[in-house]
Amino acid sequence: MTWNERNAISPHSEYLYQKAREKADSGEYEHAIEMLHQAVEHSPKNYHALCELGNCHDYMSRYEDAVSYYDKVITLDPFNADAWFNKGMSLKKMGRENEAATCIERSIDLYFGRA
Repeated sequence: MTWNERNAISPHSEYLYQKAREKADSGEYEHAIEMLHQAVEHSPKNYHALCELGNCHDYMSRYEDAVSYYDKVITLDPFNADAWFNKGMSLKKMGRENEAATCIERSIDLYFGRA
């Protein structure tokens, strides 16, 4: 059973996520966000799409929204080191240094298998 099958990620959701990544990589964040919302609509547990939503919002300096999406990822997968790190970086940009440090430390622990 694949990761997508275990998490009920539809092929269409995965396709939308991949296309949205291409848009985000070329700086088309608004278009990527639209596609990512569709991906999540098809598969609410698609935490790759949720994390990319956070990334797009972060790139656009919408840090509160970014943190909200990273929190959704962390709710689905509390061991997602990337989401913890990205949340910490967005919090840092918001001037919330203590919270940022806690999140980044958590990500480091997860990266090194110290869950």
